[in-house]
Amino acid sequence: MSKKFIDNSDPEEKEESILINPRKLRESRKEIKTENDEIKFRKKGNTVEINFESEGRFSAPESMWFEDYNVEHVQQIATIEMDDMLETTAAILEELKNKDCNCSIGDLTSSEFLECLIGIKYKFESPMIKHYWMCKCQNDKMEEEQKLNEVMIDISTLKYRSIKEADEKFKLMFKDDFANITDAEFKEYLKDKYAKQPMENYDVWTREQELEVIQVKEPIYYRSKNNGNLYGFELMRIKHVVTAQREVNKMYRPKIKAIVNRPNTYNVPLPEFKSEKEEEIKKIDRMKAKDILLYSQAYTLISINGQTGLNNGEKVKKYSELKREEYFDLGNYLNDIEYGIHDEREFKCPLCGIVERRLLQREINPIELLPLNPDTQKQTKQEGNRRPSVYFGI
Repeated sequence: MSKKFIDNSDPEEKEESILINPRKLRESRKEIKTENDEIKFRKKGNTVEINFESEGRFSAPESMWFEDYNVEHVQQIATIEMDDMLETTAAILEELKNKDCNCSIGDLTSSEFLECLIGIKYKFESPMIKHYWMCKCQNDKMEEEQKLNEVMIDISTLKYRSIKEADEKFKLMFKDDFANITDAEFKEYLKDKYAKQPMENYDVWTREQELEVIQVKEPIYYRSKNNGNLYGFELMRIKHVVTAQREVNKMYRPKIKAIVNRPNTYNVPLPEFKSEKEEEIKKIDRMKAKDILLYSQAYTLISINGQTGLNNGEKVKKYSELKREEYFDLGNYLNDIEYGIHDEREFKCPLCGIVERRLLQREINPIELLPLNPDTQKQTKQEGNRRPSVYFGI
């Protein structure tokens, strides 16, 4: 594993972050090594270097440097509305990154973004984060009665997966996929993938040769079995989510405002009237969350049958037309592109005693890494049938 977080300033500097105390500062000076005895975190001075597990494969460079938050940043984070938290945090990191880096924070994938927050948290505040999780024993309870569990996680013990390791995982997955298709289907797969650089003879290119060159890279193509269209995607970026949140919030804000300002025309008892409004707003919040996910995913669509230049409205329309089976098929491939944090741990519920294994890369909420202490909610992975319908750009 390559070096992960490295500081690049004077080790004798005695600066003290507003987010840490002297004891935590002493702890943060320690070097943490991986199981392979490679340095993962090196603390000195006032910057931290993030060596991304994506290794420069996408928009981000191999590494970026960050300073600590200042007082104004902390106040912004502490007072901002939750709907604007991601956009505000991204804007703050834009100010903190090394000035000679041409990559925008908005161009980072969620895994890269999380690595940045982890490095800043570990370097400048504390090696510990308070992680919230919900046990299955709470599933049957009313939302207001559900209880979150909390556990302290030492950042220095987190495990990571490089993009090259992700490549190897995909080779194994495609090996299984290729074993279950006919020679004719494999030939069609090759014609799709190499359409821009056609082979002289597709019949001589073997499955084994194809497996050797498979690499997680953009664009990611998906051939629809329903309409025959070839869709090109990029991995989801922070800018996709920020734009989706902005657009969806704009759509739903008038509806929420109308509920809040609605008069009690029929003189319903105040507690009941207030409860009705809260339930309506909760329903809208759930609808918002679904639409933000849909829009974020749709914005990753960059081409259809080679045609680029789609605007956001066209992307949402075309993406929404995918069949349910296609949505899950594509989603499962994209969800399996795992690099960055790759850590599975056992958590014991203090309420029921059940022990669960949980994937931290899917459950750590970026907000837990900010100078705040909010709750987080469990995220689950959609399941579906896998088909060899996806391949990566060449």
